[in-house]
Amino acid sequence: MGKTEKSRGEFLTQTQDVRNQGILSAWLPRWIWSTAANHDGIRREFEAGKKFSLADHKQKHKGPAVIVGAGPSLTKHLPILKDCKIPFFVPESMASVMSYNNRKPEYITAYDGGRALLFLEKENWKNSTLLTHPAVVAPLLRWWKWKKLYYLMMHVPRVDLAKIQPNWTMNELVEYVQNQSVGKEFFSLINPLLFPYITTRILNAGCVANNMIQIAHFMGYDPLFLIGCDFGYPGDISRTYYYEIPWRLPLEPRWIWKKRWKEIHPGKLGELCRPIHISNNGIKTTEEQVEYKIALMSVYKLDKPQLIDCSAGIITELPKADFREVVKRDGKGFEGIYRTDAEIQRVVDDYYRRIEKDKNAGNGDRKSEKVRAADNSDGRGIKQKAESAKKS
Repeated sequence: MGKTEKSRGEFLTQTQDVRNQGILSAWLPRWIWSTAANHDGIRREFEAGKKFSLADHKQKHKGPAVIVGAGPSLTKHLPILKDCKIPFFVPESMASVMSYNNRKPEYITAYDGGRALLFLEKENWKNSTLLTHPAVVAPLLRWWKWKKLYYLMMHVPRVDLAKIQPNWTMNELVEYVQNQSVGKEFFSLINPLLFPYITTRILNAGCVANNMIQIAHFMGYDPLFLIGCDFGYPGDISRTYYYEIPWRLPLEPRWIWKKRWKEIHPGKLGELCRPIHISNNGIKTTEEQVEYKIALMSVYKLDKPQLIDCSAGIITELPKADFREVVKRDGKGFEGIYRTDAEIQRVVDDYYRRIEKDKNAGNGDRKSEKVRAADNSDGRGIKQKAESAKKS
């Protein structure tokens, strides 16, 4: 069960490199097995001339899109999803939720896909496109018979040279470099050789929301409106309602399918097995969710999409909009809150400095609380507040 800690900001106790190495080591065997299982099927698809490469869609789409997460704040938007004409990018866990609320998504992302088939089967997705990669679970690709687009996952492992000791033996040095470079050959050499017809690589950036942002931006969609991307637990709820809905039996009418669903309830924060702490803006979160946000800011700085947040979680650095207005205006007319590339870089750099300051200040002590009171009370530093005051 999760235990709530004191307010301490949004830093990570481990470095991202250490966390990424641990995640890679855990997932790599599964990704390798799935890639081997999927290779022949994917090869046959491309040899048959099927247009399944994400590269064919680079900058081919225009206009806004919506990125959907499973956070608690999504619940209030579920009733108006059916009125939204903007394309939706959703994780596989939210696809049936959207169908249940009378709005099937244009794009479904199978990112890690451990339970993807459980979320998707028993539904017809003829008007949706699956966005996925060769390392996704094999049963999903064998089952999916509708439109899909492939990309390759990209990882960029880094060797921390500062940790190399002058008294190490050659064997110790080799072992250290190998451990730091886990997965390098698989992602940079083996995958491109196995799938030469899949030329687009998408950075594995922590979570499915960041994955969808990169893909949507690559395809040309802008701006991107985030809903349910809380990276925290507003209202002490861990996720949206309807997270897992019942299977729809073959030929079962929708009204009976819905009538069978009687266990609508929010995820409870106490069910989490990770320590919980208070973020900069007072909302409860975990290190895992903070890592997702830090990765989001990295994607924001690298790709520089126009991100507009309609969630209610720990993201305080992005322009905000009411999703009801977004739906009413078909995502148009928000240019007034767009940011230049230079502004995006400044916002991200300020955030990095802030979390480093929180980390150095301590974990929930008086000094750290004073630092946040001065600099972080609404997610912006004093300098940014002064600049905003000048503009207004």
